[in-house]
Amino acid sequence: MHHATAIAGNEAGARRHIIKLMPLRERKALITKEAGTDTDLHSRLSGFFI
Repeated sequence: MHHATAIAGNEAGARRHIIKLMPLRERKALITKEAGTDTDLHSRLSGFFI
């Protein structure tokens, strides 16, 4: 998330680019992999990637 934000200039720009470049299925898989059983992290990542 931080690298994309640095490249895009802000979080909203990063989110738009990621959504355009990554299919929803891949974004969901990424969230599941990174968050594991951490429900707070899952919510935060979902808010950004979905």
